[in-house]
Amino acid sequence: MSQLTAPQQSLLDRVLEHMVRLGHAATPQRRLVAQELLTSPRALTARQLSDSLNDQGERVGVMTVYRTLALLAEIGAAYTLHDHISEGAEAHYVFCSDRHHHHLICSACWGVWEVEGCGLSEAQSRVGDRLGFQVQSHSLDYYGLCAHCAGAAAGRV
Repeated sequence: MSQLTAPQQSLLDRVLEHMVRLGHAATPQRRLVAQELLTSPRALTARQLSDSLNDQGERVGVMTVYRTLALLAEIGAAYTLHDHISEGAEAHYVFCSDRHHHHLICSACWGVWEVEGCGLSEAQSRVGDRLGFQVQSHSLDYYGLCAHCAGAAAGRV
């Protein structure tokens, strides 16, 4: 299990406290799933998370992982990414910071980078005003190839 940095530990603690405030138990298994997702450099499927934990000697069933990911997504701590290229592919999950951001997602390696400062607030207001719609939030994901995967695809790596 990867060691957490101080900011990661603080974020994990806030998420688990929020979970408890909403009436959910912060079980050791939920903590393990959340920590593994938080420290992963890429988005993971539930099965990948379960396999990784089991490889580390942590016995967490795949159904517990699915339920924990659903709960993390429900409370805004995890974000569900869908493969727009492969039909029927499993959803991937990424742990999210608690500040407003968007994602750059590599469709080859599933690396995920948070991008702050999207500049969409004005456009959001204009679209809402034009249609008489009160926009409350927005999300934006960019799919493509990271520098490493783009280089590999071009035969440079």
